[in-house]
Amino acid sequence: MILARTNNNSVLLGTVMSAAGIGGVAGGAVLSIWSGPKRKIHGVLVSNILMNLVGWFLVGLGQNWYIWTLAAFLGIFFLPILNGSNQAIWQVKVPPEMQGRVFASRLFIAQMGMPLGMLIAGPLADDFFEPAMTSQSSLASMFGNLVGTGPGSGMSLMLIFAGLMGAIAGVCAYSFRVLRHAEDILPEHDKTK
Repeated sequence: MILARTNNNSVLLGTVMSAAGIGGVAGGAVLSIWSGPKRKIHGVLVSNILMNLVGWFLVGLGQNWYIWTLAAFLGIFFLPILNGSNQAIWQVKVPPEMQGRVFASRLFIAQMGMPLGMLIAGPLADDFFEPAMTSQSSLASMFGNLVGTGPGSGMSLMLIFAGLMGAIAGVCAYSFRVLRHAEDILPEHDKTK
């Protein structure tokens, strides 16, 4: 998207990607000093919401390098807080002798959809969103004022939708009492064994 919107400016893409990397390091440093929220589930859910809104959504919405750079930094900044909070919950709830199996299964399930997403994203961008946003389609008339109608606008719209859906999923997760109170409901493993 950034290359399409900047006439293949690889230096600008590198700047945005560097900002994302710096954001991840900064988020990790903050988590190391702070150790995250007391209730780790809030670290998972709030970080997910913020990562999607100030990350993916804002990257899609932005149409210049400083918005993309800021959004990349902020979006990835929340990832270590999300992952650290999530890992802390699992380490307290799963007995050490089972952690290898449980964590491997959890990672497998969490990453199962990634290959499918990667297979779908390219054709969806190239064959649907990009052509729809560069033509006189109803999609372009609805969202053209938001993301433009030139090259990269279809991918921008995809990122906006992805950011919104991710943030909505995080907000909806708060409505599930079992998830919201998982730290209280699930017993901690016996540390004396």
